[in-house]
Amino acid sequence: MKPKIVIAGGGLAGLTAAIHLRMNGFDVTVIEKNKYPHHKMCGEYLSNEVVSYLRQIGVDILSLQPKNLDTLRFVLENGKQLECTLPLGGLGISRFALDSLLYQRAKAIGVDFIFEKIDNISFHENVFTIAIRSDQTLTADYVLNALGKKSVVDVQFQRKHTYKNADWIAVKAHYKGDFPEHIVGLYHFTGGYCGVSKIENNELNICFLAKQELLEQNKTISELIKNVLFKNAPLREIFEKSTSTFEKPIAISGISFEKKTKSEKHILMIGDSAGLIHPLCGNGMAMAIKSARLISEILTKYPEPTKINRIRVEKMYQKDWNKAFSGRLWMGRQISKVFQNQVIADKLFPIFVRYPQLLKFVIKQTHGKQEST
Repeated sequence: MKPKIVIAGGGLAGLTAAIHLRMNGFDVTVIEKNKYPHHKMCGEYLSNEVVSYLRQIGVDILSLQPKNLDTLRFVLENGKQLECTLPLGGLGISRFALDSLLYQRAKAIGVDFIFEKIDNISFHENVFTIAIRSDQTLTADYVLNALGKKSVVDVQFQRKHTYKNADWIAVKAHYKGDFPEHIVGLYHFTGGYCGVSKIENNELNICFLAKQELLEQNKTISELIKNVLFKNAPLREIFEKSTSTFEKPIAISGISFEKKTKSEKHILMIGDSAGLIHPLCGNGMAMAIKSARLISEILTKYPEPTKINRIRVEKMYQKDWNKAFSGRLWMGRQISKVFQNQVIADKLFPIFVRYPQLLKFVIKQTHGKQEST
């Protein structure tokens, strides 16, 4: 048996890494606070670039009957809109279904799970100690942090993004309503944007990102939707003709798109804990999966937790991560800045309408290539 790995967090990145590493002989334990299945904050658009890799590690995502999404519809707050074909296309699939499928695969091949919250993680004399809420402790040779956008690990080590420009909120719910099955809708409003697309079981996922000050000004999420999002008339029509299947929406605050370190006190960061792309780029799910693949391949190559190997693994991961994702994140930040400025957005829009290939080029800069098996 190869060294023991503890993965903090059982989302897309954590589960994917668990499967990949277990398939390569590692002793893997995942610590996740919620039992499966459960809903997660997510735009629920999975780029086709990682579908073949998932198949390689024994995950048949097509068995969930996701929607095939091949067209982007972009709608400004003033109602102007355009459509273009997505270069790679993707799948509309809920995290409720996908995370559960990954969990079942991980369990089937021998990954251990502990459903509990983590209190802290420490590293001493080449061994990690993980303390969890049930007064239980675990030890590990390697720890991967896959706890997402903001976590106890981030706070413990005072990572910069926990306090710098952490001024976004995200809100998501599923709905019953009419919407074209092949389209990803992206609706702009002052201070944010909203994604709309179909997922399995013909449900509609509506997820929006907004400046936190908008919620403070409007007091409640429902008032924020009515007073801000409804200024985009086509988006308002979707809301008014749809019925939520959630008792209440999922909401997360304090989101930051600042650059993040890829390791902290030898803890390796994957998924959103390593870097968060603006959701309007539609690449967060694929990035989480690919980051898990990157670190898993490196650890498989250098499994022994010696001091030299730790340094080697961390440097290689930093290099490979930057090569794979830095350009995407930079482009995502630029696109977000453009569409937060109504004047610039209005000037660019007719250019994209006249030259749709230009918009396709921009989209390509936020995505990778089709993964090989």
